[in-house]
Amino acid sequence: MTIDLRLTGGTVATPSGNVEADVLVDDGKIVGLVSGDIPTAAVRTVDISGKLLLPGMIDVHVHTREPGFEHKEDIETTSRQAAVGGVTTIFGMPNLNPPTVDVETLTDVFERYSRTSIVDYNHNPAPTKDDEIGPMAAMGIQAYKIYMVVDTGRTYPHPAGTGMHDHGSLLKMMDQIALTGKRFIIHPHDQALMDYIEGEYLARGENTPQGYASAYAARSGVIWDTAIDVVLRLAEAKALVRLLKGLPAKINLIPFNPWPGSTFECSDWETIERFSEIVFNAGYASPVRTPRGRDILAACGQLKSESEKLRARARLMLEESLAVGQD
Repeated sequence: MTIDLRLTGGTVATPSGNVEADVLVDDGKIVGLVSGDIPTAAVRTVDISGKLLLPGMIDVHVHTREPGFEHKEDIETTSRQAAVGGVTTIFGMPNLNPPTVDVETLTDVFERYSRTSIVDYNHNPAPTKDDEIGPMAAMGIQAYKIYMVVDTGRTYPHPAGTGMHDHGSLLKMMDQIALTGKRFIIHPHDQALMDYIEGEYLARGENTPQGYASAYAARSGVIWDTAIDVVLRLAEAKALVRLLKGLPAKINLIPFNPWPGSTFECSDWETIERFSEIVFNAGYASPVRTPRGRDILAACGQLKSESEKLRARARLMLEESLAVGQD
């Protein structure tokens, strides 16, 4: 048997560690790792002695800017840069012109990749059209991408059709995408905070890339953090429902009561209620309990202590009954 390519003399990175081995490639695929002293006929042999051979990397967040913004970048130049950096698969983003939101625009983007990309590819469309989610999944995508902003109709960087901020709409979209088995990528923003903080920069005339970046980093990144908290709570509630599926259960939700020095914070009331609503709509009672002593440092600790006292009394009763039996 003659293969297309043999890479010889290098160190190969594998899941179990680095090994000295030759890599055999045929028809564009790795078909084996062999010791350098094992003869195998190859059309082409490349000596990579002293080199570390890594698996091709996959970048799932790439902006090709095509179609619509080719003056910045295009699929060919993006893929060439990826190949030079060892990235062998790229996933494009949907904020194009037109944005990738349905079968028609996704088909166009895939055809563009097939013509000019020199690496493997996929694309993350925006799931803003309910009736297009399933058909796009059937085209071989692996994930959807949304920007957590109010859709203002502007063309860039969040063109019409790629933004969704309403929490109920996001939850609905999570449910619909879950049916496809695909991933849902959410670019988090808190719109109200964005409007205020970014507005301060715009009022000073700082409508520049530097001003944009500074606004989003302002106040310890609160624009991101509050949105991330909402998204995580929605995802956690859905994960809890999946975990409980088929089990009789009641969920008591107890808001966290932080103490000085704690690295954790309690979610805002809207997020707590949304979490409870997700669980309730799945058929589980999910009351939100208000811990006693919200004004002291260890309300949750009180609950724990009561539980420990009960267990301690139960152990004492058991020990007493055993002692009586021994008598």
